[in-house]
Amino acid sequence: MQVQAKAIMDWKSIALGAIVQAAIAIAASIAPITAASRWASAILLLCTGLIGGFIVGKQLEETRRVRAQHGAISGVLGGTVFAIMLRDALIGSGGADGAYWGIAYLIAIVTPPSIAAQYNSILPIFLPIVGGLLFVGEAAITAASVGNETPPVYERGL
Repeated sequence: MQVQAKAIMDWKSIALGAIVQAAIAIAASIAPITAASRWASAILLLCTGLIGGFIVGKQLEETRRVRAQHGAISGVLGGTVFAIMLRDALIGSGGADGAYWGIAYLIAIVTPPSIAAQYNSILPIFLPIVGGLLFVGEAAITAASVGNETPPVYERGL
């Protein structure tokens, strides 16, 4: 009888979640949208990590911790694409008609002028990184939350 070693990471599920997140992030920067739907599309874009995490979590028959790890790795990959696209929107080289417009506009009206003037060269780097970390958190939490694992409370009969 041969025992097969279990793979440490399921790269297919990670890739699937990351590809979906990256595709949405790229499409949101390319596809022109109407002015009326810019805010809704910006909110949906910020929730893309949830979609990738859901896909990763449903692919795995593992514990919550393992699903969260896979979701986080997927979120890193998808969040990197999001960060690059958001940086392009913030420096003015892309995303003028897409969903990134709402995010860039929100950043512009929330950032005080004194901070914007002092840290003008750092903000297009720092804020996309924060947005990418949002993807990581969303994907990890969602991947851990969805799955076929029975919660321990039900196993004990409480």
